[in-house]
Amino acid sequence: MQDNTATIDTQQSDSLRNIVLGCYAASLLGPFISIGMLNVPVMLVAWFYSSRARDTAYEDHLKQLIQTPLICLVLMVVVIFTRILALPGSIALIGWFLYRMMKGALRAYRREPFSD
Repeated sequence: MQDNTATIDTQQSDSLRNIVLGCYAASLLGPFISIGMLNVPVMLVAWFYSSRARDTAYEDHLKQLIQTPLICLVLMVVVIFTRILALPGSIALIGWFLYRMMKGALRAYRREPFSD
């Protein structure tokens, strides 16, 4: 009975890992192919699976997949409307976003939590 439970837990963990890695891949492609709009379905998928990932290494990954694009969106609006260093600020935000996504993808690939 325990062996079957361990197999189910491993399968669920592998499934969550694949979902998280797919979300990271879509997020990394988002700025290049859809001006970031690809992050909307990624955030919805991350939100949908966040309850299944509770108390796993992937819980933090799914939270970051939701929070990071929202933070970037708010900061991008502030940078553009205040026109304070709009181009360097935009480049810095895109760099920060890509760094967070790459960091998370590499940690998810190694089955590690996304701790800062």
